[in-house]
Amino acid sequence: MTSNRLATLHVWGVPRRSVPAALLRMAADRRPLRRTPGLRFAKLLGTGSGRTFTVRDADPRRWAVLAVWDDAAAADAFAHGTVIGGWRRLAEEEWTARLRPLAARGLWSRQEPFGRPWPQRWDGPVAAITRARLVPRKALAFWRAVPPV
Repeated sequence: MTSNRLATLHVWGVPRRSVPAALLRMAADRRPLRRTPGLRFAKLLGTGSGRTFTVRDADPRRWAVLAVWDDAAAADAFAHGTVIGGWRRLAEEEWTARLRPLAARGLWSRQEPFGRPWPQRWDGPVAAITRARLVPRKALAFWRAVPPV
């Protein structure tokens, strides 16, 4: 059985001139997110190429919000709210996906944001959201493994 939770991923591309404003949004949007009705979990995200998993990979022109909702109505209200509206005013491109968790492992900020869906076969499109915290004692082994992966 899949999780009954609904996740949304909003991604924006901003022009170079809007990068400072995007950085400010990353700081300023934390409080409004915490007060959003129906929101179970949210993370403001930067993006990167993933080639070396270092600061050099960071893409200051692409930003995202990953959110998990009580229901579709709460996600819809958010999509027409002030946080998304602020990003839309900055962005030159936008992409949004609505996702149902098929499988999840581990904690994010001491939470299981996607619940505990039972892994199952799925024949449709799939998005893999991967997040990890790199602990210093394992950093060298991690970075040695990056190029082959």
